[in-house]
Amino acid sequence: MNFKFSIYQDLKGFGRCFYCCDLMYLKRILLIFNFTVFTNLIYACTCFPLDSTTIDALLNEVEFVLIGHPKENLNFNREIRNNWNLENEGIEIIFKVDSVLKGNVPQNEVTINQFNEGNCTQVFQFGEQYLVLGNRINKFIDVSPPSRKSSHRDITISLPPLPPNLENGIMYSQTYKRKEIKYWNKLAKKNIVINTSDCSSYFLASQSANLIVKRIISSN
Repeated sequence: MNFKFSIYQDLKGFGRCFYCCDLMYLKRILLIFNFTVFTNLIYACTCFPLDSTTIDALLNEVEFVLIGHPKENLNFNREIRNNWNLENEGIEIIFKVDSVLKGNVPQNEVTINQFNEGNCTQVFQFGEQYLVLGNRINKFIDVSPPSRKSSHRDITISLPPLPPNLENGIMYSQTYKRKEIKYWNKLAKKNIVINTSDCSSYFLASQSANLIVKRIISSN
């Protein structure tokens, strides 16, 4: 009897342990899930709502309003460029211009750059038509701070980079390699390079694009 009772107690203890471990596991999963959702909410792109006031403000801020479609991927890294081609989509692209609603585009193509857009980057789908609003980038400048050595064992310390910033047609960047900056400067000398984002480029068939186009037509 004592032997059986001892086994019973051990089994109960094992059950309690399994139950507690299971609860701890579930709590850990819920914590990870909540953290992931919270992180996504923090870093999600939030665009301003479109109405007559915000559309007018947006149209006043941009140099170009274009209708067209993605033609070809551009990226300094050939492997990344090929991967985008396999997905039939892209971020930095050659954009074939079908119609110009604002701006002077002597060629029928422009180049799209989204260095400073982060989570608001537009992923263009090949085969789709878009309404793109943006400003021209005339030059890219690398403003990465030089690394400095700590007095403790000569450890090299690099300050965290600031996000790229477009100001007066110049894109200032701390996050891109100098060879990549050089690559984009060559493109900017030959082509019109336009900066846009998910908040200023839309599927042409979308309600947002329809509102903007109607506003442009009614203003003319």
